Amino acid sequence: MKNLFGGKIFEYIYNKIYKIYNDFIEEIDSYESLRELRDLRYNDIHLHDYRKKVVQQLYLLRYLPYLIEYYQKYRDLFDTNHLNLSLDIMSIGSGNDLDFHEAAFAFSSKDDFYYIGIDKIEWYYKENNEHFNYRFFMQNINKWTKLDKDT
Repeated sequence: MKNLFGGKIFEYIYNKIYKIYNDFIEEIDSYESLRELRDLRYNDIHLHDYRKKVVQQLYLLRYLPYLIEYYQKYRDLFDTNHLNLSLDIMSIGSGNDLDFHEAAFAFSSKDDFYYIGIDKIEWYYKENNEHFNYRFFMQNINKWTKLDKDT
């Protein structure tokens, strides 16, 4: 695999995992029992309480490395001209915006795409993505009755 943006994606993933892992160790040290975590899986229909910090930590420790895979998928699509140079991305259940970061590393500029993230929970490790092509809405889409610009 070629050196991705001078290794920035690897550095980003390493730093995030390092921080989250250390926080996770501190978090579980405060637990009397880890029984609650024993049955925690992300591969079934059961929805976990993502408001819990430890649930988010485990999720991110498991899925943050996938940034590289999805980054490469975006790059492959761009390199074969299967995507225009501008892309609109909407993520429902965006969590801490992993898909935003995948696109941000894949595009040559954050101005090349527009991102809308929607989640009913504000995640602990969500970064403040302050550029004009990023929007986040903390909403539960199950309560939407219509789709229009004013919703």
